[in-house]
Amino acid sequence: MDETKRICSDLDIPWYNFTDLATTGGSDDETIDGFHGSDVAYARITYLLGKNNILTNYVDNDKLEYAINHPIDNFQVIPASK
Repeated sequence: MDETKRICSDLDIPWYNFTDLATTGGSDDETIDGFHGSDVAYARITYLLGKNNILTNYVDNDKLEYAINHPIDNFQVIPASK
């Protein structure tokens, strides 16, 4: 991981580490099995990525922020289709 971070720095590429959901404002309660993220976890990650100038035009952070703050439960931000 340190080598990847160094390479990204050398190439002026943003580097992120989301291995701990606490860095996104989330917790293990937002994982499916303690490891794989739920909709809420990935909404948090996408929200943070959307703050990067390169992705700002492609990510609707207003909608993501609403979804994160008003989830259906710890796992869903989008209702399952019937």
